[in-house]
Amino acid sequence: MNTLPFEFAVENYPLAPLTIYQVGGPARLALVPRTVDEAVQAYEWVARQPGKRTVLGGGSNVLIDDAGYDGIVIVMSKLDIIEPLGGDRYRIESGVDLDQVVRDIMLANNYAMVGGLTGIPGTVGGAIYMNAGTVNGSTCMLMESVDVIGPDGR
Repeated sequence: MNTLPFEFAVENYPLAPLTIYQVGGPARLALVPRTVDEAVQAYEWVARQPGKRTVLGGGSNVLIDDAGYDGIVIVMSKLDIIEPLGGDRYRIESGVDLDQVVRDIMLANNYAMVGGLTGIPGTVGGAIYMNAGTVNGSTCMLMESVDVIGPDGR
């Protein structure tokens, strides 16, 4: 790649440190947005690119080939803001560790259904995507709304 598309783009980005098992080679190109606006720009740009592309959160449900990923990866880990909205409501970005939400918000405030998410590895974005949980409760039971980025924008 001659010119990188964004200042948050990195060639040959190591992916192993982003996974639970700490294995795997680098991504040919990684976009590591630091804000939601940068994530929107990244998604819109990646959607127009040919070849392989994926999104990586906490890497808890992922195995990466030692040869790496010959495509573009949007790495969501820098989207890690928790914003209290009042009234037991929070805006939580997709890159926040689910464990942090359980520990710092749910347990600290004695929320019901905390057992459904305790001990589940990964990020809030992955938990929402997979509706993580147990028989004691799941992610969707604790959400009010979700902002998503898709082919039609934000």
